[in-house]
Amino acid sequence: MRYIVYAFTSSDSAVRSTPPVRMTVKLLPRSTSINPDDNVGKGMDLALVTLLFLGIGWGLDRWLDTKPVFMIVLTVLALVGKVTAMYYGYEARMRGLDTERAEQRHTAPRSTYALPADEDTPAGITPEQFS
Repeated sequence: MRYIVYAFTSSDSAVRSTPPVRMTVKLLPRSTSINPDDNVGKGMDLALVTLLFLGIGWGLDRWLDTKPVFMIVLTVLALVGKVTAMYYGYEARMRGLDTERAEQRHTAPRSTYALPADEDTPAGITPEQFS
């Protein structure tokens, strides 16, 4: 650091006159476990289950000498199962959010605003129909 400051200053006095700067770096706290509800957790879950089933299929193929039947079948089974589980989890989450939003909509007070009857009101619609 001292060499860089010395190389880009015109004199040596600039290096000696500045006090050393002590910089501290604050690190953000990290979670120690993978949360299965966030996207990283879901991706890790998909990858690990697929690799597990791939390994089991590889082991069965070596034991039964049926290369690569079990490896392919179990890998496809794992992928189809995890994608299906992710889809149904997503659908359940969206249904819950829709229900929550509908409950908030019905409990929120409605404003009563009546439009004035003038030339801007569409033909055939009375201001009472807007409230």
